[in-house]
Amino acid sequence: MNVQALTTDRNKAPVRTFSLDLTTYHPCYGLIIPAAEGLVRFDHVVVSRYGIFIIRTCHHGGWIAGDARFPRWTSVYPGGARSHFPNPLLKGDALAQAMAAALDVPRRAVFPVIVFRGECELADILPENVVKSSPAGYIRSHRETLFSEEAVAELRLKLKLLQKKTSPGADPGE
Repeated sequence: MNVQALTTDRNKAPVRTFSLDLTTYHPCYGLIIPAAEGLVRFDHVVVSRYGIFIIRTCHHGGWIAGDARFPRWTSVYPGGARSHFPNPLLKGDALAQAMAAALDVPRRAVFPVIVFRGECELADILPENVVKSSPAGYIRSHRETLFSEEAVAELRLKLKLLQKKTSPGADPGE
């Protein structure tokens, strides 16, 4: 079975604690859903009337620089050492596309959010959906209503049903 990981196990717990109004924003954890390329794993998804947010956590230190169009980004550490890593926006976009297809919603209603954790500094040129520590501010910045409350309830139910297909007995919700 092909399962694509959104994050590694060490990345799961820290993002769960971000503060959002749980009457408006509905987090789901540990989702594994079927997609065209196999099973896709989403550790953190937030469903709201303002959209569906796919949260991907990255652990890189130093000064983080990259461009949305480039396949690799760079961490520059004190002393000048560098390391390169895959552009997390590309993976985030692929995950957003898979989620949109699985839920049969427009891709424009699914927002990937890249969260860098740990001791790092983000370059000023990174897109607004690349944040440090918490995705809450970015998520709350979306104010255009994309789904009715009924549609949000249906989306949450679809996610639960998709999860049960891949992991019977699992409950991704609240």
